[in-house]
Amino acid sequence: MKKSLIAILCGLLTSVNLMAREVINGLIYNLDSVNYTAKLVPSDNHSYAGNIEVHSRVKFEGNYYDVIKVEVGAFQNCTGLTSVAIANGVSDVGKYAFSGCTNLVSVKLPHIETIKPYTFENCVSLTSISIPQMVKEIHSYAFTGCTGLDSIRIPSGSSLVEIFSHAFYGCTGLKNVVINTSTLVEISHGSFMNCTNLKSVSLKEGITDIGGEAFRGCSSLESFVIPNSVTAMSTRVFTGCTSLKSVVIGQGLTTVPRATFADCISIDSITIPSGITTIGDSAFANCTGLKFITCKAVTPPTASTHSFYKDCHLYVPAAAINDYKANSKWRDFEDIRAYDYYFSDETNPVEDAVSPADADIKGEAYTLSGNYNAGKGSSKVYPMPNKGVKIRIARTVESTPNAIEFSVNHLWKITGISLVGTTNTIGVSTQIKKIYIDGLEYTGDYNKEIPAKDAFEASYVVLENINALKSIVFVFEPSDAIQANICYSLKTEKDPEVSINEINYTDDAKVEKICKDGTIYIVRDNEYFTLDGRRIIESTDPNKN
Repeated sequence: MKKSLIAILCGLLTSVNLMAREVINGLIYNLDSVNYTAKLVPSDNHSYAGNIEVHSRVKFEGNYYDVIKVEVGAFQNCTGLTSVAIANGVSDVGKYAFSGCTNLVSVKLPHIETIKPYTFENCVSLTSISIPQMVKEIHSYAFTGCTGLDSIRIPSGSSLVEIFSHAFYGCTGLKNVVINTSTLVEISHGSFMNCTNLKSVSLKEGITDIGGEAFRGCSSLESFVIPNSVTAMSTRVFTGCTSLKSVVIGQGLTTVPRATFADCISIDSITIPSGITTIGDSAFANCTGLKFITCKAVTPPTASTHSFYKDCHLYVPAAAINDYKANSKWRDFEDIRAYDYYFSDETNPVEDAVSPADADIKGEAYTLSGNYNAGKGSSKVYPMPNKGVKIRIARTVESTPNAIEFSVNHLWKITGISLVGTTNTIGVSTQIKKIYIDGLEYTGDYNKEIPAKDAFEASYVVLENINALKSIVFVFEPSDAIQANICYSLKTEKDPEVSINEINYTDDAKVEKICKDGTIYIVRDNEYFTLDGRRIIESTDPNKN
């Protein structure tokens, strides 16, 4: 019995000696004198302050100890702490490690694979963070309440696989999130919820799952592209994103979940891919700015009575239009039309290389005139900003303009356009003679006739996937009518200023593009013009303009 007691006492003394609590360079460590490892532990009364460096090895009484961990809550609520640099080799940083460090400005993390829960909770002075490339997981609430955090960038070489629930919840100063790695698989529930200043998020293909409420309440978010690799998305992902204007739904989804875009009042148009089979309850509820929905599914997706904000136009496949009109969940839209009746999949021809111009360029001043009537237009024809122009077409008056020119200002471009005759056109059947894009004749297919009746029952000229950098010109055949009212819609990159002019084109006008000394010009009937439609003045060398 006495020997057993002695053995127990010796064991206790040995265990005490094996794990000693020591202060080294102002930091407190638990030292394991058998394995010669050390773990940094919390200070008394949260007294760590200033700029701190945590080394990968410490020396005590002649022995070296490898620092393997920053323990749970090691720096928690150390409000005097301003910066921490943890050396590579420290393989574990515990949860709550920096929670409540309200004056912490900068942190250098070691090569760790996990940022644990609540690690940086409420570090309100932290403005940026470099996520180590080895990190595979950012756990729940890791950065929640970091209101000073401005941007997050995950580089292409990152190993990040998952962002856990509420990891960046309430980071109200966060403006940009760029995730350049294709290793990320999941953004979990509420990960960026209530990041009220978040404007943009960039994701790579590879992510498969976006959790519920992931971006809920991000009221400054303006655009979002759901990658095609996303196959699962939970409810209310974008609820309350009141500034969201542009959304691309990826091809991998089959369901738009419940309340996904509820209260997104700034979305004006959206396209639902052909693979969508279900649209959840209130998916587009209270989207009061929504004017156009294009649903490419041949079979009307399963929906509920409250799936949509229905005071808008619905475009569906022509072959399925009757099915949508007969479906009790789809038939109540303001109007239902066939999108593939308006839009052509015809691609524009590739521009030929231009030939050199002659040295002498002569001509007379080129004049423009017109009577413009903005605000009318084809709101039911094409989901683009709508404007109108009145063009007079007469065969007997040679000076009357017979063409419309759309000139793009600045370094932007027109990517789509449609024309339609207005409903008050009387007895006019207008024919499109030619179309020129940046001075080259457009040879793709398009509907050349603008009928006199039922003007809004069809779109008569629709060009998509074009890149007009300078101008688009529509030339009309002469008509017996005194005038025809023609409205247009433009789809533009950004929001460039577009000038609309009525111009004269002669019946035998021939237009081609030429190049002289690196400058592009338009040649029409042996006369030379700049790309914005200005005729070169006589005896003026274009190279001096």
